Amino acid sequence: MLEKLMLAGWVKRFGEIERAECSHHFAVEWVPSGKEKLLTILTLIGDIESKGGPISDEELPFLKAVAQLAAMGDPPENSSHSG
Repeated sequence: MLEKLMLAGWVKRFGEIERAECSHHFAVEWVPSGKEKLLTILTLIGDIESKGGPISDEELPFLKAVAQLAAMGDPPENSSHSG
């Protein structure tokens, strides 16, 4: 995912850091606007989860589809009455 964020221009660079306790951590250098966008996403998800409970892995594709629909805007008033 970090690679995708880098391709999107949100991340300058990242690297994996190994710890003695065998857990892996990542160091990330963010593009300022990329970090701001990601924090906005996290805030929106947090707001949804605080009101409706945790978002499951199965719900994430649906959330993306709803967001894409919202980005398209409202349909024209008479679009359901065509033809």
